[in-house]
Amino acid sequence: MVVTHVCRHWRTTALSTPTLWRNFYANVTADAHDNWNDEIPILLMDRSFPAPLRFSCTFDALSPEPYMDEPHELYDSVRSNICRMESFHILSCPFIDEIVFEMLDRPLPRLSSLQLRVPTQHEVIRDFETGIIRSEADEDKINLPSLFAGEPSNVQRLSLWAYTRWANSTFPNLTHLSLHEQLETPTLDGFLDMLEALPHLEVLHLERAGPEIPEQTSILPNRRISLPNLREARFLVFDPIPMNFQPRILECFTVPSFVEIVFSLPQSDEDDLRRLLPCFPCCDSVTDIQFIHSYEDIKPFAAVKLHSKTQLVIQTMAFAITPHLRTLGAQFPNLTHLFFQGTLGELPVQYPGQFRNFHKLTTITIGGLFEFHHVPDLIRTLQDQSSGDVPCPHLSRLTIYADDLRPNHYVDPLPKRLAEELLNNPFKVVNRNPHKDFEIHLIPEENEAAPLDIRWTRR
Repeated sequence: MVVTHVCRHWRTTALSTPTLWRNFYANVTADAHDNWNDEIPILLMDRSFPAPLRFSCTFDALSPEPYMDEPHELYDSVRSNICRMESFHILSCPFIDEIVFEMLDRPLPRLSSLQLRVPTQHEVIRDFETGIIRSEADEDKINLPSLFAGEPSNVQRLSLWAYTRWANSTFPNLTHLSLHEQLETPTLDGFLDMLEALPHLEVLHLERAGPEIPEQTSILPNRRISLPNLREARFLVFDPIPMNFQPRILECFTVPSFVEIVFSLPQSDEDDLRRLLPCFPCCDSVTDIQFIHSYEDIKPFAAVKLHSKTQLVIQTMAFAITPHLRTLGAQFPNLTHLFFQGTLGELPVQYPGQFRNFHKLTTITIGGLFEFHHVPDLIRTLQDQSSGDVPCPHLSRLTIYADDLRPNHYVDPLPKRLAEELLNNPFKVVNRNPHKDFEIHLIPEENEAAPLDIRWTRR
């Protein structure tokens, strides 16, 4: 709020209402002469007193020197206000100052969310065969310094970069744990020890972090830890491929009947499904797969989410689906429904045999923003009998969501004729082998799916 842009009455009201200033977001930078632009953040913290404070600050030092002058005045302001902070989120470049940890090393009963993020300056060397980190990091970059005067905290959300170890008594009330860019690979037993001390955990998020599980066929210990509240497990998929076996830690948990599982990629390309799907669990229970289009302004660009016990959502580009659809039926043998949300593309033209392994598929749905002229190609593909039988032999229905179908837009006679037929009668029977016909249903409505949002650590 720019208080000079309002009348005197509301300006006075705003300045005298601390709760209006309780959400604190600042970017504090230092120039080459160690001058910090911290006057406004200090003013805002003072203005919010005595309301509970949500503190989020980026410290960006242009000088890489480790002995540069710290923003002492800002630190003093943070220190004097830290006991009323409900959240404390720091992004510090190139390092987190020891003074920050000193400020946190006291009882902070109000603090419920803690994020300590440092862009790593340490080159991590991984074993090519196992993905396990072989390079050594300094102990002070692995062991989280003492926090909260050694007392158990009320922190519920924790996001850490680099740090791997901390005292098991530090975060007994965690519900959300997000680990990123670890500088060492913990042992599986050590990682399970850490999780076992978090009985209230609901969400586990690992990005280039987690324990040693070098192979898909690695024999895991018989040990099981109880996480009765776990509802989401999220994993960043990346090369080397062996690190993508880490989701097998779910086999070491005793959890509720359903846990939402998400695999994500930092960007989308033609290998999305090759990276995302091979290690994905629970394939036999999936009966419904929905493909939604990746949006260029959404990160991560590609993801797979087990939305329910039976439904899988895959966010990717249309061109990434085409090379891998042929193997989908084998990986998900009980699949009955495919939903293409803006992802049909030229699939039927370039890969006409892709639908032959869907032996239980009964329904195909098309929605979102798609090119209708690809639909006749899909129908022709589903009628193909060149191998002796039609693809998807149990297919009974093709549903098309299109709210603005205009036959005159198509030069090709096939999509033009099909559009005219469906506008005149939104129901059509496609003849195939005896007893294997399927119906086409046109629904003149939009059916656009929202992109997956799995970035709770960035909020």
